[in-house]
Amino acid sequence: MSQSHANLTTTTLAGTMRPIDIAMARIAELDLAPVSEKLRTSDPERWSTESVRDVEEKYRRFLAIHLVHPGETFVPNKILDEYWHQHILDTHRYAQHCDELFGSMLHHDPYFGLRDAAELKANGAAFQHLKSLWEIYFGEHLLGESNPCSSSDCR
Repeated sequence: MSQSHANLTTTTLAGTMRPIDIAMARIAELDLAPVSEKLRTSDPERWSTESVRDVEEKYRRFLAIHLVHPGETFVPNKILDEYWHQHILDTHRYAQHCDELFGSMLHHDPYFGLRDAAELKANGAAFQHLKSLWEIYFGEHLLGESNPCSSSDCR
């Protein structure tokens, strides 16, 4: 889907909703509390209750963008990637959530950007694409550590 898709709307009994709002409503139903709690307790000095709450909300937005743009590649910033990794480690919950949202697994390619120069460039473009959509959909910059994963390896 193109960026113009952000302007498409759906009429419901509740009024007019953008696809990203519909996606966020679906993702709000996911129980990510165990994922957040595992992060918080793994390193309480780094992961305060507030910081975990913030990254969980951003991760939900990341999933919503994937839901609205199926088949597109997005590279998260470092903190989103860490949350995603923690979600993936809960294999049963992650598989269930992916099946509910996407109908299949949302795969993470830890080597994306490492194989050659063209792929490294594609990795950077995928991160820029995520940042652009983030601003369109949520009206703010992708905050936090705003660089792709330290080894440019996330998708």
